[in-house]
Amino acid sequence: MLRRICRISAGFMLAFFIVALLFFKAVTTPLSMEEPFREFAVNQGETLAESTKRLAEEKFIKNPATLNTLIFISGNSSPFRPGIYSISASMSPVYILREMRKGSIVIERNVIDK
Repeated sequence: MLRRICRISAGFMLAFFIVALLFFKAVTTPLSMEEPFREFAVNQGETLAESTKRLAEEKFIKNPATLNTLIFISGNSSPFRPGIYSISASMSPVYILREMRKGSIVIERNVIDK
Protein backbone atom coordinates (compact mmCIF):
# COMPACT_ATOMS: atom_id res chain seq x y z
CA MET A 1 0.00 0.00 0.00
CA LEU A 2 2.79 2.43 0.93
CA ARG A 3 4.64 1.64 -2.30
CA ARG A 4 1.53 2.39 -4.30
CA ILE A 5 1.10 5.75 -2.57
CA CYS A 6 4.78 6.55 -3.24
CA ARG A 7 4.40 5.67 -6.93
CA ILE A 8 1.28 7.80 -7.26
CA SER A 9 3.02 10.70 -5.48
CA ALA A 10 6.07 10.35 -7.72
CA GLY A 11 3.80 10.34 -10.78
CA PHE A 12 2.07 13.54 -9.67
CA MET A 13 5.41 15.22 -8.94
CA LEU A 14 6.72 14.24 -12.37
CA ALA A 15 3.56 15.51 -14.07
CA PHE A 16 3.77 18.80 -12.13
CA PHE A 17 7.44 19.18 -13.09
CA ILE A 18 6.64 18.61 -16.78
CA VAL A 19 3.76 21.12 -16.72
CA ALA A 20 5.98 23.67 -14.95
CA LEU A 21 8.71 23.18 -17.57
CA LEU A 22 6.24 23.62 -20.43
CA PHE A 23 4.82 26.77 -18.81
CA PHE A 24 8.33 28.18 -18.29
CA LYS A 25 9.13 27.56 -21.96
CA ALA A 26 5.87 29.20 -23.05
CA VAL A 27 6.44 32.40 -21.06
CA THR A 28 10.12 32.78 -21.94
CA THR A 29 9.99 31.99 -25.68
CA PRO A 30 9.07 34.82 -28.07
CA LEU A 31 6.53 34.23 -30.83
CA SER A 32 9.03 35.31 -33.48
CA MET A 33 12.77 35.91 -33.50
CA GLU A 34 12.99 38.80 -35.98
CA GLU A 35 9.83 40.83 -35.62
CA PRO A 36 10.02 44.65 -35.74
CA PHE A 37 8.56 46.81 -32.99
CA ARG A 38 4.97 47.87 -33.52
CA GLU A 39 2.52 49.98 -31.60
CA PHE A 40 -0.04 48.35 -29.33
CA ALA A 41 -2.80 50.53 -27.89
CA VAL A 42 -4.41 49.89 -24.53
CA ASN A 43 -7.71 51.74 -24.36
CA GLN A 44 -9.23 53.45 -21.35
CA GLY A 45 -11.36 50.98 -19.36
CA GLU A 46 -9.98 47.91 -21.15
CA THR A 47 -9.72 44.82 -18.96
CA LEU A 48 -6.65 42.59 -18.72
CA ALA A 49 -8.53 39.78 -20.48
CA GLU A 50 -9.38 42.09 -23.37
CA SER A 51 -5.79 43.33 -23.62
CA THR A 52 -4.26 39.84 -23.57
CA LYS A 53 -6.80 38.61 -26.14
CA ARG A 54 -5.87 41.49 -28.46
CA LEU A 55 -2.15 40.83 -27.90
CA ALA A 56 -2.76 37.32 -29.28
CA GLU A 57 -5.02 38.55 -32.11
CA GLU A 58 -2.38 41.07 -33.19
CA LYS A 59 0.28 38.32 -33.09
CA PHE A 60 2.41 39.65 -30.20
CA ILE A 61 1.86 36.48 -28.14
CA LYS A 62 0.76 32.96 -29.01
CA ASN A 63 -1.81 32.28 -26.32
CA PRO A 64 -3.62 34.77 -24.05
CA ALA A 65 -4.15 32.05 -21.40
CA THR A 66 -0.38 31.84 -20.88
CA LEU A 67 -0.12 35.56 -20.18
CA ASN A 68 -3.27 35.50 -18.02
CA THR A 69 -1.75 32.67 -15.96
CA LEU A 70 1.48 34.63 -15.57
CA ILE A 71 -0.51 37.68 -14.45
CA PHE A 72 -2.42 35.52 -11.93
CA ILE A 73 0.81 34.05 -10.56
CA SER A 74 2.37 37.52 -10.25
CA GLY A 75 -0.56 38.64 -8.07
CA ASN A 76 -1.01 41.95 -9.90
CA SER A 77 -4.33 41.84 -11.72
CA SER A 78 -4.78 45.57 -12.23
CA PRO A 79 -5.39 46.62 -15.86
CA PHE A 80 -2.57 47.98 -18.00
CA ARG A 81 -2.18 51.74 -18.07
CA PRO A 82 -3.99 53.20 -21.12
CA GLY A 83 -1.68 54.39 -23.87
CA ILE A 84 0.33 53.23 -26.85
CA TYR A 85 3.19 50.81 -26.22
CA SER A 86 6.04 49.90 -28.56
CA ILE A 87 6.42 46.11 -28.35
CA SER A 88 7.44 43.24 -30.60
CA ALA A 89 6.60 39.58 -31.13
CA SER A 90 10.34 39.00 -30.71
CA MET A 91 9.86 39.82 -26.99
CA SER A 92 8.93 36.95 -24.68
CA PRO A 93 5.54 37.12 -22.92
CA VAL A 94 7.41 37.74 -19.63
CA TYR A 95 9.21 40.74 -21.14
CA ILE A 96 6.02 42.10 -22.74
CA LEU A 97 4.26 41.87 -19.37
CA ARG A 98 7.18 43.59 -17.64
CA GLU A 99 7.20 46.44 -20.16
CA MET A 100 3.46 46.94 -19.89
CA ARG A 101 3.56 46.79 -16.08
CA LYS A 102 6.32 49.42 -16.05
CA GLY A 103 4.03 51.62 -18.12
CA SER A 104 6.64 52.23 -20.83
CA ILE A 105 4.20 54.18 -22.96
CA VAL A 106 5.22 55.78 -26.25
CA ILE A 107 2.10 57.98 -26.37
CA GLU A 108 -0.19 58.49 -23.39
CA ARG A 109 -3.87 58.62 -24.15
CA ASN A 110 -5.96 61.20 -22.38
CA VAL A 111 -9.64 60.47 -22.78
CA ILE A 112 -11.99 63.35 -22.10
CA ASP A 113 -15.62 62.57 -21.37
CA LYS A 114 -18.13 64.88 -23.02
